[in-house]
Amino acid sequence: MWDNKEQQESWNTIEDIWHESAQDQEIKIAMSELMVELKKWTTSFEQNTIKRDVQLIKDAVSQFEKETIKKDIAKIERSVSEFEKDFMKKVITFIASIPKKILGLFKGKNSKQ
Repeated sequence: MWDNKEQQESWNTIEDIWHESAQDQEIKIAMSELMVELKKWTTSFEQNTIKRDVQLIKDAVSQFEKETIKKDIAKIERSVSEFEKDFMKKVITFIASIPKKILGLFKGKNSKQ
């Protein structure tokens, strides 16, 4: 939501000052009265239209979020799969090198004798 931490801190400071203000309660009451008055002015058609628009936005955001999550999961699965492949290659290379190391140890012991 905020571009940087400085903006967030500035907004938090403004909110703190606002909530500590002596007029805070009066402003909340005035806003509540304004909302009631606004609702009286709007027709039921307007209210229903707004509700449908809000629902449409929620549905659209929800679909976007679902698609984004699917893409993220696929990316994670590809990354994990690549990690597993790389890991298995390293394990196989390591395991394959063990007999050579053991043989090298025996050769080293035999040449010392």
